Amino acid sequence: MDKLRPVLRRDFPDFEPQHVFEAALPVYFVRLSVEVLEPQELTSFQAYMLHAIALEVNTPQEIAHLLGVDPRDITAPGTGLLHKAKSWSVSLQCAHANSYPVRGEDI
Repeated sequence: MDKLRPVLRRDFPDFEPQHVFEAALPVYFVRLSVEVLEPQELTSFQAYMLHAIALEVNTPQEIAHLLGVDPRDITAPGTGLLHKAKSWSVSLQCAHANSYPVRGEDI
């Protein structure tokens, strides 16, 4: 233990060691299982509605029955989907207009 005194004086010059003793430090190994969630553009209800439509369940009553909810409960998510579809089509039209030559331009 006396071998540590010179090291302590060198590494901590402003401190005066009074007593040196052995100590045990617990070491833990932790294995984590982490799932990262990303923000989604669609709510869960909207995603389920799109899946239902992909399965050819097309009427509000059929979609509500498939999801096990009242038809009134799918009104807001359905409206949100329509608004998103409108903004997506505008975005696609703008992207389409910017990536292709306009009629009359040289190709």
